[in-house]
Amino acid sequence: MEIPPSIKVVFMDERDIGKSMETRTEKEEMQQLERAIQETEEKESGKSVLIALLVLVGFVALSLGGFKAYTHFTGADVVDIDLLHQQNLEGSLGGQEGYVYEGFSFIHADGLWWTEIQLKNVLVKVPLRFGPRELAEVKIEGKLDPLFNEGSEAYMAIDPEFSNKYYTLALSELNLNLASGLGKMPIGACTWNKAGVCEEREIYSCDNTRGKPVIELRYGGEPKITLDGTCILVSGEEYGLVQAADRLIWQWYGVMK
Repeated sequence: MEIPPSIKVVFMDERDIGKSMETRTEKEEMQQLERAIQETEEKESGKSVLIALLVLVGFVALSLGGFKAYTHFTGADVVDIDLLHQQNLEGSLGGQEGYVYEGFSFIHADGLWWTEIQLKNVLVKVPLRFGPRELAEVKIEGKLDPLFNEGSEAYMAIDPEFSNKYYTLALSELNLNLASGLGKMPIGACTWNKAGVCEEREIYSCDNTRGKPVIELRYGGEPKITLDGTCILVSGEEYGLVQAADRLIWQWYGVMK
């Protein structure tokens, strides 16, 4: 399948997972994608550009390795995240540096909010762009069909004709946390069959789930999560879309209700 030169697609499947997770972090992936978006838009003079990141992962190195792996790959200043959590629980950090939410310690480091979550026998260190205090106003409406929880996979459905850095960041964070937070492997899908891009992908959306678990990412409107049958619709504009994604992720981990 040949991709037209005006469209750049980044699809990763199960064969790419191991190699990619050994050499990249979410931050590096985002920086690379944002550079690609900017370069492609400059070349195409404002034409519609698709840059779709569908990373299929389970427990990723960033979450399991925590802050030490993050600083190793990025070269960021080494910060003792465990010490910061200790200081936070003792009340010695300011509200901009850390706080405790529903028993979870949240630390702000390098532009991300970090917490630790016990999943079975594994302590997972989770970094997201927004912490729960910033997400209280994000609405969750509707109800999920119990069928959504069946099976070990969920289709991550994206618009094949739209992308920007906010859309890509929200998609990346959802993909990187779906397996550890919800116990499902993300499978890339398109919301409609765009020629040259989606022939080898399943077509799913909240309007067309065919009874399968679907998570659709839609750009536009206020930050919101809509539960409808076997579909979760995540919507918003700019960082509002990322806020909606992070709100859903914290609920997957049991941090927010």
